[in-house]
Amino acid sequence: MSSENRSYAREEQNDNAEDRYKKALDDRLHAVGPNHPATAAARLSLGMVYCEQGDAARNEATVQAKVLGPDHPRTIHARDQARSKYASAEEQCQQALDILLQACGPNHLDTAAAYTSLCLIYRRQGDDLRAEDAARKALSIRENALGPEHLETADSCNDLGIVYERQGRYEDALRLFLQAWKIQLYQLGRTHSTTQRTRNDIRRVFPHTQYRNQDYRRWLDEQLS
Repeated sequence: MSSENRSYAREEQNDNAEDRYKKALDDRLHAVGPNHPATAAARLSLGMVYCEQGDAARNEATVQAKVLGPDHPRTIHARDQARSKYASAEEQCQQALDILLQACGPNHLDTAAAYTSLCLIYRRQGDDLRAEDAARKALSIRENALGPEHLETADSCNDLGIVYERQGRYEDALRLFLQAWKIQLYQLGRTHSTTQRTRNDIRRVFPHTQYRNQDYRRWLDEQLS
């Protein structure tokens, strides 16, 4: 299958997912109304579909820019599609957050999930300040509700660490990646893919920190002592 045909296949798959989640949202609206947490959950799911569509369009724009040039109409169209899909994703997830803040309160785990979704979308849009704010709120909720050793807390540590890395705040990113890694190490084990992925995050930012002149493996082992 050619790259163009693969692109069309992905678009069709994403369009089918969008139709399914739009119908699910419509069903929730009729069943429980616009302000119910179940409706918020449906909006979050639809928002993530739009985010995936935005990712696909952004990847397509990257390919087209290499093949046809950054100013080719197909490249421009793909970039516009990505921006449009991310905007739709943000709209759905923001509506979900508004519902959850009213229905469940600012400290509920479902509210944290909405902040997490928004953090991802803001990162895709290059809005690191709003991504940081959303990630901070999600982490605070999960630490208070689940405790500092929970895997969802580790996920939020990782999310905020990624934002800090993008901002060039490597010391802060390293601290959060290390916190997430320790949780995953004890909860999942050293060989789990999630644990290994976070260790790769640590390795990536390590050379940009004050510890860069130290032996990486020895330094990492010392963090567990």
